[in-house]
Amino acid sequence: MTKIIFIIVDAAIELTDRYVSKKIIKLPNRLLDISVHYRYLIKKPKLIGKHGRPDITHFTLLLLLDSILNRERLLDIYVHTVDEKMIFINPETRLPKNYIQFKGLFAKLLIEGKIIDSKTKKVLLKVENYNLSSFIEKEKPDLTIALTSKGKPTKISDLAKTIIEYEKIAVAVGGFPKNSFSDSVLKTFKKHYSIDPEPLHTWTVTSKIISTLENELHLDEIRFKKHGKISGAGAGI
Repeated sequence: MTKIIFIIVDAAIELTDRYVSKKIIKLPNRLLDISVHYRYLIKKPKLIGKHGRPDITHFTLLLLLDSILNRERLLDIYVHTVDEKMIFINPETRLPKNYIQFKGLFAKLLIEGKIIDSKTKKVLLKVENYNLSSFIEKEKPDLTIALTSKGKPTKISDLAKTIIEYEKIAVAVGGFPKNSFSDSVLKTFKKHYSIDPEPLHTWTVTSKIISTLENELHLDEIRFKKHGKISGAGAGI
């Protein structure tokens, strides 16, 4: 069955230190967040399109980790940050649903390099020493796809059919609120698709593609059989 490397690309996950003086801010080494650090970011308008929105990554990761695709271990989830860090997300990770706790966790991750489960000793989150292009070269997917409003208009069902034709495929969504993928990102991903005539939020794109892939792979039927339950019209009604 298809293995999907799902990457949140150019994610606005970074520490405050590059933008906010430690002499000014009382709590350095925190995630840059426009809702908190707006007066510093507004002085640098070019940053606002791709910086200061860790909430996008938070919400999207919650969707991915709780998806049926992930429960069936068909996803490899990564976050590529706007300052070229690759973050591995263990599929067993249970992220905080509380946004403030999430920011604290990821700030700790960027400072220490990894987060380890205190009970199982498994690595839950890890900053890996690859930029995006070298990561893709290492993984060697059969196809690389970027989902962007500037891509080729494609029905989501057709795109899902294309994806499941391959054994291993990398899919990128943008982890930023405005602007578009950089030229280097677009060169790294060979195919560019748009699934709607209007720009959509990252979490909307993610939920649509994940749900459609689960349907195309008939994962509901597979899971009912695996758990010894019968699915069918009228079941449970």
